[in-house]
Amino acid sequence: MYSVFLFGYLSEDSDILTFMRDEVSKDDNWRVQEVLAKAFDEYCKNKGYENSIPVVDEWLSSDNPNTRRAVTEGLRIWTSRPYFKENPQEAIKRIAPLKEDTSEYVRKSVGNALRDISRKFPELIKEELKTWNKIPAEVEIVNGVVIVSNPQVGDPAELEGNDAEADSEAETEVEETEATDAE
Repeated sequence: MYSVFLFGYLSEDSDILTFMRDEVSKDDNWRVQEVLAKAFDEYCKNKGYENSIPVVDEWLSSDNPNTRRAVTEGLRIWTSRPYFKENPQEAIKRIAPLKEDTSEYVRKSVGNALRDISRKFPELIKEELKTWNKIPAEVEIVNGVVIVSNPQVGDPAELEGNDAEADSEAETEVEETEATDAE
């Protein structure tokens, strides 16, 4: 795992960055995936967050959920990072499309990242949530995490286009998930 952490410092070398994306992301160990996220953040920090956007976008569109999650989790708290701090809408624009990701692992990370952003920019998240039409099952967890965790974003029933009953069920599911995770 330590070697994966060091890859973040060495990732200016495109071969190392490619190895992180294509090989490290295949590791089944969740700890390795956590370190991959940290290593990706280190890459972005060293290159500059704004200059890293093409790689951020490339990784977010990867077929591998661990690669996508390395970005969503690694750059948390997005709005504490240079560039995204001044341009939170750029972070939201990149994260929000993953609300319907096929991987629950990614969707939970997206929900957590959006919740983090909502603490500093509740109106931006509220506006984003208004654009979410009828919420498919995959999005319920993400939406629930954002709304349950930040009352400033608002009551789910107030958000146009959202199904308040589905949101209520999502809140229950999130609370149950959090209780299970705590055990």
